[in-house]
Amino acid sequence: MQKKFRAWYKEKLKYIYSNEFDYLNDDQDSFTCTNSIVPSTDGECYLIKHTTNSTLSVKWLQNCVIEQFTGLHDKNGVEIYEGDILAYGDDYDNPTTGIVVFDGNGFWIVGANQTHMPNIKEVIGNIHTNKE
Repeated sequence: MQKKFRAWYKEKLKYIYSNEFDYLNDDQDSFTCTNSIVPSTDGECYLIKHTTNSTLSVKWLQNCVIEQFTGLHDKNGVEIYEGDILAYGDDYDNPTTGIVVFDGNGFWIVGANQTHMPNIKEVIGNIHTNKE
């Protein structure tokens, strides 16, 4: 599986996904392109812009929280990243909730009393916009 990331950009209070960096230009606060997120040191990442005339431009962002894609999707086809809040479990009417984390060995759900990703229902939020 190819590693894929998103970044919570604290300055703009927005998530940045690959191919969605249309609001980060310093001059106009906007640009559109096909991009990649490349994590750097803690709280930093590089956005690599691939333009139509085969040139590259790189934008460096500080104060980001880098979150990795798990390779999984919820019941609605939404990609699941670390930092997402999930509803999961076998009780459809009363699901359990937990936060996806990556510990270097794999992805886990904080609060799940299991050794694997449980029966995932759906992404119901994330740790940055759903503080409660």
